[in-house]
Order: sequence, then C-alpha cells, then structure tokens
Amino acid sequence: MLESLYKLYWYISLKKIDEKKIQDLKKERLKEIVNYAYENVPFYRKLWKKVGISPNDIKDEEDLKKLPIIDKKTIKRNYHSFISREYKDFVNQLNFQFLFFRQTSGSTGKPLRVYFDIPTKAYLDAVYANALVYAGYNPFKPLLYYWWSMRENKWYSKIFGYFKKIFVPIHWNELKQLEFMQKIKPEYIYYYPSQLFFIAKYILHNNVKLNFKPKAIITHAEILTETMRKTIEEAFDAPVHDEYGSNEFNRIAFECKYKLGYHVPEDALIVEILNEDGREVKENETGEVVITSLLNKAMPLIRYRQEDYAIKTNGKCEIAYPIRIKSIEGRKQHSINKNITQKKLMELLVRICKDFWKCQLFFDSQLKAKLVVVPWRESGYPDIKPLKRYFKEINVVFSEDVMKNEKTGKCILVEKYSKF
Repeated sequence: MLESLYKLYWYISLKKIDEKKIQDLKKERLKEIVNYAYENVPFYRKLWKKVGISPNDIKDEEDLKKLPIIDKKTIKRNYHSFISREYKDFVNQLNFQFLFFRQTSGSTGKPLRVYFDIPTKAYLDAVYANALVYAGYNPFKPLLYYWWSMRENKWYSKIFGYFKKIFVPIHWNELKQLEFMQKIKPEYIYYYPSQLFFIAKYILHNNVKLNFKPKAIITHAEILTETMRKTIEEAFDAPVHDEYGSNEFNRIAFECKYKLGYHVPEDALIVEILNEDGREVKENETGEVVITSLLNKAMPLIRYRQEDYAIKTNGKCEIAYPIRIKSIEGRKQHSINKNITQKKLMELLVRICKDFWKCQLFFDSQLKAKLVVVPWRESGYPDIKPLKRYFKEINVVFSEDVMKNEKTGKCILVEKYSKF
C-alpha cells in the first residue's frame, strides 16, 4: 500500500515538473548519490580512493566523467560490495518491506539481481507511468499488455480502473493473440515489437479486417526498426511509440507522441553515449550507453556500461524531459560493430524477408550466418545478396516458426551465438 501511494504521489508530482526543475534535480541528486555511495557502498569507496577521487570532485555531469566505468562483470565479481551498508541486512534477510529487486534476463550470461529501495522503486514506476501518458495513453483506460509475468492488477487499478492491464500470455501464438484483440478491442497496446510485427504482417497479407482502431501503440523490451514501425502502423492504423528500458534502471528513455527522439528522465538517471576511448560521441554518432542512477540507494549503479549501442542527439519538445537519444541501436553483443549494429542488421533482414511471414538471423564470431524463414504458401526463396556484404557464409533454413525465449517471450530477430 505504501509503495502504491508513493507511486501515485510521484506520478502526480512529475506531471508538473519543468525543464529547469529537472536540471536542478539532476545536479543535486548526482552530488547526493555520489556522496552516499562513497560513504555507504564499499566498492565505490575503495575504487574511488584508489584512483584519487573524492565526492567533492564531482559537482556536475561533466565531473561525472572522472569516475571509472563499471559493468556487469565488475558487479558480479564484487556483488556484496555493491550493496549499501544501510540496506545490507534487509538484503541478507530478503526483507521486501524495504526492498524490491529486478533481475536481468541473463541474455549476456548469468542473470544479475539489482535491489531497489522502495521510494526509488515507486519513483521509477511513476516515471514509467508518465512515459506511457506522454505517448498518448489514457491512464483510465485498459492497456493490452503482452508480458511474461501474469500479475494481478494493483488495488487502484481494480477500484478506479487506473493503469489497468489486460495481460496477453506469451505462450499464445500470433493468431490467438489477434483473435483476443478482436474480442476485447483495445484502445491502447503495450507490446514486444517482434510479436506485433508478425501479427501486423499476418493482418496485411490476409487482408484481415480489424473491428477496433487503437489510439496508441507502445513497443518495448526489443529493438524496433523503421520498417517494423511502418508495418505495424499500417496494419493497425495507429501511431507506434517506442520505449527503452532495462531491469537495472526501469525506464531509460522513451518517445513521446511527437516522436522526435527518445526523452531521458534526467531527474532519475544520466545517460552518456561514449566512443571506444570513453569520450562522449558527437551528435548523430553511435556509441555505447553508460548510465548513472540518481536515486537508488540500496544498490547504486554509477557509470554502468549498459552494453547497448545508441545514436546521440540533443533536442527538445513541449515535454520537459530532454531528447538525448536519436536511435536505440541494439545490444553490442548482437552487433558486428558500432557501425553495423543489431538494429541495422534487423532492418536489412526484415526488408529482405518482406515476402515471408517471419524471419530470424543467427551468426557467430566467424561471421557465418543462419537465416531462418517462415514462408507464406506462395513464398519463394529469399534474396540473400545484401547479407553477403556482412557475412562470409549464409545457410537458409525454412521453418514452421522462429525461436522465442520460453521464459520472457522475446523473439530476438538478429542474434549472435558463440556457435550454432
């Protein structure tokens, strides 16, 4: 109950926030979290002392670059040293009256559990809720929600219909999902882009007449390419807005209804986009995403390498949060390099396979690839010439379906394997 009240309070408060207030909060909270981490988190105190940096050296975002970058491997090797002394006993006792945790999917190795204090969790949930509203969602209307965990709605959703979710099970195939959509006629859809793309292609190929017209579609959890976006928008006759998040930080960036780029909630976190030398890339350049949480005291993540690529931009619209990201380019692990990213390969893939229902590309470090296609009855053979520019060897496999993660429901359209 307390967590829900926190969330509702911050949701209402954040709707009134302006650009100046956000920048003031960012500066104030950066100094606060750096001081807190130095005093309460053993790993940071030891590391920063070793490199000769004290909290007094960090006064603003520019100073943040003086601090070393950490990554998932660093945390796993020193896990208990990342837990705040203030919350250590709660972690040991698994006392969830004062703690909440999220766990990464483990796509880049063993899953990582990140703990959050309850006020931070509520604040981040409020940021997430506002991101939906900025994309055009009406919080008093149900949200069709494709998700791996079939959770119960919160008390305020049950009583007031506020942020009510209608869950779609991940084990349903696309035709059953479409049948369910036709039954409930959703005004707002929150979905993985791959699943919605496959449904959209089925609708267009079979001239399915929808008996509903969504007001807004929000995609998340996977990469959305421009061809995928246009296909979904054509099939559903509705605008598509994308979000970028992770279990380590909740919502990192999001598109608003104007779709000018990805807004970053800088009252909650700082996003850097860096080149190989650790310097900020220029506008419209691709780099690695590095994130600093400004709120979480249970397990602060300061200059954490997210292992994603993104294209930097700087922009504004009527929403107070600044636009810092032009494009989310995908996982570094599933890219060839920062110029040939997972997203660029996905865009090429879906164009090549425009005459097929589904497709998926796997490749290894030797640049040998396997292209899996799910054909329509009249499909021929895919033109793989454009892929030969990037891969030494391509094996085409016709299949009844593509591979989907049984736990999360995600379908990674371009994925790098050590071997396959």
